[in-house]
Amino acid sequence: MEDFPFPISDLMKLFFFNIRDWLGKKSEFEILDQQFQIKKNNQEDVIEFWENIPYAQKSRSVLLLAQSIFRRYIKLPLLIIAKNIGRILLRQSPEWYEDFQDWNREIYLKCNYNGLQFSKTEFPKNWLIEGFQIKILYPFHLKPWHRSKLRLSDRDRKQQDDFDSCFLTVLGMETEYPFGPPRKTPSFFEPIFKDIDYKV
Repeated sequence: MEDFPFPISDLMKLFFFNIRDWLGKKSEFEILDQQFQIKKNNQEDVIEFWENIPYAQKSRSVLLLAQSIFRRYIKLPLLIIAKNIGRILLRQSPEWYEDFQDWNREIYLKCNYNGLQFSKTEFPKNWLIEGFQIKILYPFHLKPWHRSKLRLSDRDRKQQDDFDSCFLTVLGMETEYPFGPPRKTPSFFEPIFKDIDYKV
């Protein structure tokens, strides 16, 4: 057998890397690494912003606590009431029970500054000085209507039972990770517009 100037495995690697570069595709690892770096940079920018403000952790902690109380006991119940009054005015059956059942499913966890879960009721030690996070399990999103359990497909049932969590921001928005950018939440009106388009 004739000897090659370098091993065949190196030839194959060179060939496949050239094809990958030619196609312009990145490996899954490279994409995940790139996304992680972007998240990390965003997170570091926000942390740096809060660290440059005097009494930042105290004010941020109080704002977070106020936002969680406002969201839980004022904003979401008012949205449920408005939606169901609208349904009554449109001569549709109200969904008080279903909406408040979804609302009761929402759980608020106090976490330390880095996002590690601590407790549902107790605050982390020195939370006012060091800061803390609020993690929401099964965050409530208002739906224009609830599908009947009988009509739910297996896929819809799975989506309904999927675990979801987020962190609360100082502005009352949801984010995927502590100090992250606000995430897109499901639109209340999107299913309505889809239904109108389907009927037209």
